[in-house]
Amino acid sequence: MRHLLKLLLLVPFLSFAQAETPAQANKKLFDRTIDELNFRTFETVYDKHFTRQKFPASLRTAAARRDFTSFDNNTELQKLFLNYNGVAERYKT
Repeated sequence: MRHLLKLLLLVPFLSFAQAETPAQANKKLFDRTIDELNFRTFETVYDKHFTRQKFPASLRTAAARRDFTSFDNNTELQKLFLNYNGVAERYKT
């Protein structure tokens, strides 16, 4: 019984020791916010430029957006997207 009581008292401290610090949690939230903002920006520009196509919802990460090449031979728009993606990633470092 005594060991069970000790175990019950130590369990909350073990889970607290493994928890994120507020700075780590804020950094993760900031990075997710940048990814979402980039996705929404890309989606708006792409959807207005290509009225019959939609920007894929699967491109929520910078790596996925970097590999995206469906710009119908519009190299200027592709370059704009790649530059925007690269600049935005600098904020996450």
